[in-house]
Amino acid sequence: MRRCCAFFVWSSLVEQEYFTTSEAARYCAVNRWTLYKWKQSGLVPYLEIGEGTKRPGIRFWRHDLDRFMMARRIASRREVVDEILHGR
Repeated sequence: MRRCCAFFVWSSLVEQEYFTTSEAARYCAVNRWTLYKWKQSGLVPYLEIGEGTKRPGIRFWRHDLDRFMMARRIASRREVVDEILHGR
């Protein structure tokens, strides 16, 4: 995908309030399976829609993803600082 197209896809996602699994993965810049693991671990809140169907749809709210990604970013920075200062 060309760079301008990738930016357009991401910028259109920013305006959405909720995402499908594929859209949420693109928004977070991770693989779908990574997002699935986060979901299964309870790290990222989600909503199942389509009750009574074989495979309910999953939706993620943008503000939940933003909060999770910010916390993840802060945690990773702390790990780097700890490693530098304390050799952990």
